[in-house]
Amino acid sequence: MAVSPIHPQGGGLDEFLDSTRRHKHYCGIDLPAKAMDVCIRDQSGAILVHKNLPTTPAAFLRLSAPYREDLVVAVECICTW
Repeated sequence: MAVSPIHPQGGGLDEFLDSTRRHKHYCGIDLPAKAMDVCIRDQSGAILVHKNLPTTPAAFLRLSAPYREDLVVAVECICTW
């Protein structure tokens, strides 16, 4: 593993930017103002969860709790939290 400028023992920015690493779970969020559409998939692309939730951090944290180990999240938003 290359030495990271962020963390000398490895990890940090270098590990974050390693796009060849496979992750356990992937999450896509469409985040408009009042409700968010959340989809979580596994490594094979199978949909594990697809729900429409209130646009709050608490709602997302509850839904994502079982999948947070090695979860990558991408967000498309038109507002800020």
